[in-house]
Order: sequence, then structure tokens, then C-alpha cells
Amino acid sequence: ATNQSISNAQSYFHSPTVLSNYSYYEADNYGQQVTPFYTALALWVGCIILIALLSTTAGKDEEKYRPVEVYLGKLGLFAIMNILQTVVMFIALNLLGVTMVDPTMTFISMFIIGLSFMILTYTLVSLFGNVGKAIAIIILVFQISGTNGIYPIQIMAPALQSLMPFLPMTYAIAMLKDAIFGIIWPSFIGN
Repeated sequence: ATNQSISNAQSYFHSPTVLSNYSYYEADNYGQQVTPFYTALALWVGCIILIALLSTTAGKDEEKYRPVEVYLGKLGLFAIMNILQTVVMFIALNLLGVTMVDPTMTFISMFIIGLSFMILTYTLVSLFGNVGKAIAIIILVFQISGTNGIYPIQIMAPALQSLMPFLPMTYAIAMLKDAIFGIIWPSFIGN
């Protein structure tokens, strides 16, 4: 019994605690791990391309309509184009062979994220014109490195760390991680 007690004491001092590891968002490869980031990035860039290609004004008939009518009317067109973009991107993810735990929730997430990004970028351009386009691009630049998409935010500059909670792609990436790798409902709903 004395040898057993000594052995137990030695093993306790070598490892006094027992660790339980649980992996969130397990992925088969690096490409699948960065899918949420690149999907959110593509949705944002698609919105920038739409606001660059399509006009946010009613043209020569502008004076016939109230500003809210012009805004909502054009927003409908932008929303339809964004829905088409989301469908094409979802098909592309499937063609690329991205493994999704819940494809339905992935599509719904992409739909919500795409419309959110579209409303944000469209509103910027509606309010500020070309300056709004520049603001959308500046926000994109900050989001590439400040949203915890590729590198952990903890290794980024303190300025980016403080901006992270205010960048829309932060929540889009987290939402897509849940939808693609397995939903953690409190996280998913919060995002």
C-alpha cells in the first residue's frame, strides 16, 4: 500500500489536473477553416461592386418622388441582386466541395449577412454619394485584418482590437462558422 501511495503522489505531482479538450469548429483542412472569412469578404465585395455599377438615384425623375420612396425603391432592386449573388455563392461553395454541417442554415446565414451588408453599403452611398463608396471600401480594408477571420485578433494591433466589435464582418464570420462547422446556438443567435 505504501508503494501505491507513493506512485499516486508522484503521478499527482507530475500532472495535478486532468485536462479535457473540446474542439469547436473542427475542419478537415485550412481551406475549409477560412471559408467563413472568404464568404463574408465576397459578400461585402459583391455589395461594393453593386453600388459601383448601379445608380442609387432615380435619375431625371428624381423630383417626382420623395427621398424615402427613392431609397426604398432602389433598395428593393439592390436586395434582389444581392439575393441572386447569395444563391450563386452558395452554389459555388457546394461546387468547391466545402463541407457544411448544416447547409440550410449556411444559406440562411449567407442570405441574412448579404442583405445586412447590402443595406449598410447602399445606405452609405444613398446618404453620401461617392464618399459613401469610399467609406464602404475603407471599412472593407479594416475588416480584412480586424475581424478575427484569418489571424487571431489578439496578435493584431491594439487599434484593430478595439475596432473589432464595431466591424460587421466580425459577426458575419462568427455566424458562418456556426452554420458551416456546427451551430452553437447562443453564439449563432448573438451574432
